[in-house]
Amino acid sequence: VVGADGMYLSFSSGVLTAGDSFKVDTFTPLLQNASNARVAVGSGDGTGAPITVSSDTNNFTEIVGGINLSVKKVTAPGESITVNTDIDVSGIKERLNSFIKNYNELNGYIDKQNTYNVDTKEAPILFGDYTIWRVQNSLRSKVSSIVDGIDGQYNQLYSIGIKTDVKGELRIDNNAKLEAALRDNLEDVIKLFTNTGNSSNNGIEFVSATENTKAGDTYDVDITQAATHGGFQGESINDLATTAITIDDSNKNLKFKVDGTISEEIALVEGTYNSNQDLIDEIQAQIDADSKIGARGITVEWVDNGDGTGYINLETSSYGAYSKIELESSIENSAFSILGISGGTTIIGKNVAGTVNGEKMTGSAQILRGEEGSETTEGLVLKVTLDEANVDDDVEGTLAYTQGLGTSLKYSVDNITKANDGVIDNRINMYKDQIESISDQIKAIDERLASRRESLYKKFYEMEVALGEMNSQMNFLETQFAGINANWGTGQDA
Repeated sequence: VVGADGMYLSFSSGVLTAGDSFKVDTFTPLLQNASNARVAVGSGDGTGAPITVSSDTNNFTEIVGGINLSVKKVTAPGESITVNTDIDVSGIKERLNSFIKNYNELNGYIDKQNTYNVDTKEAPILFGDYTIWRVQNSLRSKVSSIVDGIDGQYNQLYSIGIKTDVKGELRIDNNAKLEAALRDNLEDVIKLFTNTGNSSNNGIEFVSATENTKAGDTYDVDITQAATHGGFQGESINDLATTAITIDDSNKNLKFKVDGTISEEIALVEGTYNSNQDLIDEIQAQIDADSKIGARGITVEWVDNGDGTGYINLETSSYGAYSKIELESSIENSAFSILGISGGTTIIGKNVAGTVNGEKMTGSAQILRGEEGSETTEGLVLKVTLDEANVDDDVEGTLAYTQGLGTSLKYSVDNITKANDGVIDNRINMYKDQIESISDQIKAIDERLASRRESLYKKFYEMEVALGEMNSQMNFLETQFAGINANWGTGQDA
């Protein structure tokens, strides 16, 4: 007989009396709680702790940039899988061609600014400006120089088949040489163009640097404190194999705050647990299924004290001073007490600490950063995945930092185009200052001219007044002289 939801009912031999009836009750047992897929990525040779990444599907897209991993099954204990990738030579050449094109366009633009047309007797506005000459000479010097700190043969563009022609433009002169370098010595080619740091310890990883980081030397890296996970350690309870515990409606709920994020109310499946591992698996599954903290990579384990007791330990996948697990005790029907968690201890993670080249670094989780003002390490960023067992009083490794050609060009262009303090802005500000100075001079000259004009107008007016008075006196004198002459003539006739 086929029932609902795929249930099958079969009868063995026996006697059924017509008219008899019976009822069958069924239930669906929980075989295993659903949980997120988890992948441990990293070294398993004792040089660092693997990083656990979880996903609510079997696809992982952010473990390695540009690679989509789809998991099919659980690996056996101790088994690992190595993922190999091939080199995209055409893609790299496309980026190199783009770099060459952009460089040549900039170089061509600067050349045009330095061109004088003898026929029209015209020149660009920047003709003869020393700033653009300085920019061009700096860029040309960068592309033709040897990169400090690279010991191999690929330490300048010429070594991979890229040359500068008579016009100062870059071009790929030898395709075969370039492709051979990309296929056989890709790491060396990467060093030629980018910031790279070679560490003698796999647990010390170079992340990035700035123009303030000194390149070309090898520095001692001394780790004084490895980063640690935060977590929660419960109190000791009896081994469940000897003292089973029963979870029911009155004691099944859990709630945690993980790195500041509060979980939903987590309910354990009711039942009697007489196996430490069964209980741990149940807690793990329910935490993984939580919508708030399920993706945070929390690990639940039973720690055996060796005396018939043990405790439940929870650990986050995060590191540093913000990594911790706390109890949210304001819930009803809590399982904290029966699990030995209510009187447990929150474990706060520790930030990594150490020095590079004797200069103090600032630690945050597993990241070490060079401090502002440091002579050699300002702007340097390292990731330290060593655990506490790998840290002692000696230096943990060395780091050789190289500033590649592409990075060096970027820093040069940044210094040229930097807002307010770059070469171009400084030149613009100089012209603005000159314009302002000339404007002030013009204003001062205008004021002097206005004052001089007013003075001349005043003198002209005074001269006009004086001339008028003189004309009046002259007319008066002429009248007087005319009267005298007339009277003088009359007296002689008498």
